Parts: sequence; structure tokens; C-alpha cells
Amino acid sequence: MAANFQGLRLVNVHAPSGAERKQEREVFFNIDLPQLLLETPSVMLIGGDFNCVLAKTDCTGNFNCSRALHALIRGLDLIDMWETAPERRIFTHCTRQGARRLDRIYATRNLRGRKCGIETVLAVFTDHLAVILRITLDANTIRRGTGYWKMNIALAQNISLQENLRQQWIRWKQQRKYCPNVVMWWERVVKKQIRLLFIREGTEARRDAREMENFYHACLYDLLQMPEQHERRTAKINHLEAKLVNLFNTTRARGMIEVPPPDLYQNEQTSLFHLIKRRKRREQRTITHIMDPNGEFQTSMKGILNNFSDCLRRKYAPIHVDDGCIRRMATAGHQRLHEAWKVTLDRPLTADELYRAIRKGGGRKAPGRDGISNEFFKTNLEGLKEEMLEIFTQMLVEQKLTDLQKRGVIVCIPKSDQAVAPDDYRPITLLNSDYKILARIVEGRIRPALVEVLHASQHCGVPGKSIFDAVATVRDAMAYAEMANAPLCVLSLDFKEAFDKISHKYLFTILQSYGFSDALLRCIENVHKPTSVVHINGHISGPIPIQSSIRQGCPLSMALFALCLNPLLYRLDQTLNGLRIHQRQRQSAVIAYADDITLLITIPEDMDAVKYAIQC
Repeated sequence: MAANFQGLRLVNVHAPSGAERKQEREVFFNIDLPQLLLETPSVMLIGGDFNCVLAKTDCTGNFNCSRALHALIRGLDLIDMWETAPERRIFTHCTRQGARRLDRIYATRNLRGRKCGIETVLAVFTDHLAVILRITLDANTIRRGTGYWKMNIALAQNISLQENLRQQWIRWKQQRKYCPNVVMWWERVVKKQIRLLFIREGTEARRDAREMENFYHACLYDLLQMPEQHERRTAKINHLEAKLVNLFNTTRARGMIEVPPPDLYQNEQTSLFHLIKRRKRREQRTITHIMDPNGEFQTSMKGILNNFSDCLRRKYAPIHVDDGCIRRMATAGHQRLHEAWKVTLDRPLTADELYRAIRKGGGRKAPGRDGISNEFFKTNLEGLKEEMLEIFTQMLVEQKLTDLQKRGVIVCIPKSDQAVAPDDYRPITLLNSDYKILARIVEGRIRPALVEVLHASQHCGVPGKSIFDAVATVRDAMAYAEMANAPLCVLSLDFKEAFDKISHKYLFTILQSYGFSDALLRCIENVHKPTSVVHINGHISGPIPIQSSIRQGCPLSMALFALCLNPLLYRLDQTLNGLRIHQRQRQSAVIAYADDITLLITIPEDMDAVKYAIQC
């Protein structure tokens, strides 16, 4: 049994008892108990009758230990709140075979300072001693916020809900006449109704499961009141227990949808391993303090959130770039697209192209601010194909993209274990699924043209090339220099915050220099005038204008970054001597994969050329 009280997770345990049920007890600690802890709370108490011990000092008879419970306590970093001296041994259950301390209370370490006292008392309703723990709950801790609504993937794949959605969709279509365009109708009407539908269905599913569970327990209680010699009593009890197990497994499956795919394989049950992984991930992302620009630590949630918001406002403010430098980079010698490409890039959106963009999106990804996952589009595309095609056509061709659709959610991932300032965190933007589908459509149209405009040394985002080709080129260059006894210096360039340091003025000027169509440029420029909110510990900040950078998390970001970096690769290749590894290959001085650039320096004068090219 589990409950929440003022941010504290309370879990009451009664494990299977008896040496003959040891295997069942291990399954209970490894599979069943973790289901009550899927939310990975930061403040938690687990107490009850564990029917086993973890230390030999806790028993006088047989040492009945549980390896699964030991792994659970160690993995969650819990402490035994009794903490008695070795000479003061306390037992809560005594029999002829010996005495044991079966009843214990474990807690997270942040509750140790709140402990006022602990004792055992006699209880008339059991042959165990009751353990009483007194703690205070007024300590200053970071309390997680509610975050924002996220679609339940299991419900999105429910057949009955999909049918209900199609029926509701007909009613929602009647409100289109009140909106200026279909995109506005999708954003203001449909998304809201989808959220309400899923919330209602989820609430009803939980209520039905709770009522069914109470019904089964009531039936079991009635059966237990029958005389023991009743001939059908045992069969009926076993049948009801099987019903409860099946109901529990169905409820437990809802908890699996939040576990990332690398941790959970298909048809695998959520276990202690997944619980510990989720808790470590939650602890890593929970920010308890942050240092502000004045060197003072902010520990309140308001101070932490404001500190991150101010830092990101400065980070994504407009970046001043010299116009002369932009002109030199725009005329660095890179290729322009042939006019025939404009017709290809501006072709009408088809259902097959939309279908490919939706299917290309991975499953079980964190949704954006609207909470709608990509699974919703995958499962409902066939029934809503006409409206979806019309919505994305307006988004692509007419740039009818609302500000809320472009709004992202920034989550901050620590770069190391010693993160103390906002700059020690890596901002990742969670984007709405419809925004990402549009970005995948644009990226799918640009990708074939990258072969024509990108430098031959760029291996990222180009069809037919991969990072292994870049590594093999560097390896062959070093082998050739060693064999030919030729001078060679392998220089690696590292760009600090590469994606965040892209000026929008530079981005749009460079894209125009490639000869992309005006319609495509307007679409890219429109999606790069967004706002974002910061999501810290379940709390959300106000909107932050994004006036620079390429969003990490956008499907279009890698292609855009490669196009922005391309003029630098041409300038470097034109000024450096390079190395010819094979007779049929061109002389090469640059090997690049996204923002990782490796230079092959053969003469000392090339160092000055590199400095000049970087300084533009």
C-alpha cells in the first residue's frame, strides 16, 4: 500500500512469510514492490513487516536474508531509521525458533535530520511489536512541481479510445468555422479536446480498476467467512486471486510506458533494475541548489528557476555578427543549388511524404508543451488523413504556425557530477510533435540537396556517408604519413556550445547564398522565431524568446548546422595544402562530422592560415 503526504511517499509493506515462500518473497521485492515506487520520489518512507532480515545482528535463529531486498535498499540509497548501537539489540517478533527484527522502517537520507525518535511498543492486534517513528516535515526541501500534462501512450493505442476519438472528431470539425484557418482550429480546439478526452479516459480507467479491485477483495472476504469444508471454496479463492493478479498486471503495464526503451525490452516486466535506473535519472536531474552570477547559492525553487531563466535569456539573446564577415562566408566558394531544385523543394505536400515524416519519429519520446506524443499521429493518421494533410500543408506552405506550436520546453541536463552553475548544464529542447513532423518534412526535402552543396569532407547529414568514413579517413592519413615518412600534424577543432552560438542573421544569409527557394526560406525562418520555457524540478518558467541558436532536439538542426559550417570548410580547404592519401583521391586537408573538424597540417605555415580562416 502506498500514499503521498506533503510531498512524502509512504509505502507499507507486508512481504510473504515463511522459509517455504522465500522465492515468492524475492519476486515481491524485485517485481511487486517497485511498482509502488515508479514515481521515484525524492522523499520516501518504506516500512512494515519484511519477513526477513539483512544483518545477522537482527536475528538469533536462522539467518533468513533477502538478496532482492538488500539490492532494493542499496539501489535506492535508503537507511534503516532504527540505527541502534550493537550492544542494544531489538527484536520485533519472537518464536521458539528465535527472535528477529522483521518490522523495520527505511527512509531516504534526507529524512535522517528530521528524525525525532523511534521506539517499539506492544500491539494487541498482532504478535509483532509495532515500530513507531517520529519525524518532522517542516524542513526546507525542494518539492517537485506537477510539470505539464503528457499523453498516456497506452491509452493512445487503445482501440476503443481511437473509435471514440473518431466520433468526437466529427463534432470538433463543426467548430472549424469559428477559426480563421485549420491550423488555428487544430491548436485552439482540437488539442484542448484531445487532452480532455485522454484525461477523462485515464480517470475512468483508474476508477474502474479501483472499483474492480475492491469488488474482488470483497468477494475474497466473503469466501473466507465460509466454513473451511465448503467444497468449492478453494477453487473460487484461487480464481479470484488469478483475477487480482491479472488486474494488477494490467495496471502495472501503465507504469512501463514511462521507462525509456534502452531500459525496457519488449514484453519485459518492470523490475527493481528499472526502478533504480529511474531513481538515479531523477536524482541526476533534480536541482537542489544553483550558484547565481554573484557567487551566492540559490536553494529556493523560485531562485533556482529565475537563475536558469536569466541565464538562458542571455544565452539566446541576439548575437552581433560583423556584416563583412557574413559576406565573406557567403562567398567562400561553396556551390549553389541548381534552379531545378526549387521546383523539387516547393512541391505540394503528399500523404506519403507526411506518412514518412510521422513514421520516422521515434517512439516513447518526451512530448513538447502540448503533451501530445508522436504515437498519437501514428495510430490515428489513417482515420484523420485528410485533416492532417490540410493542417501540415498550411504549416509548410502558408507558414500558419502558431506561437504555441513553436514553444519548446527546455530541460537542463548536467554536463558533469559537479554542476553548480547554469552554464554547467546542457539545455535540451522538447518540442511539440506537430512541430517536429514539420521539421522532418523540411529536413527530408533538404537532405538530397546536401550532396550538391556541402563540402566533400562533411560526413554528417549526407546520404551515403557516416562517422565511420570520417574516422577511416583520419586513420588512413596517419598510416600514410607514417609509411611515407611525411610530416603531419592532426589538429582537432572543438566548438564550444556550437549549436547555441549560431546567429540567426548569419543562418538566414548563408541559407540564401545556397539558392534555396524563397518559400522554403520563409518556412525555416518562421520556425526559428520561437519561445521556450524552462522546466526545472517539475516547475515551469515564463516564455523566453529564442533569438539565436539552433535548437538541440529539432530534426532540422543537424542539416542547418552543417550548412552554416560549410563555408568554413571551404575556406580551410582552399588555404591548407592538405594530403593526398590515394592517387585517385583529391588532396584533402579537412575531415568533418557535424561540429567535429579534423585538420591535416603538413607545413608550419598552415597554422597561420587556420587562425586567419577561423577569425574570418
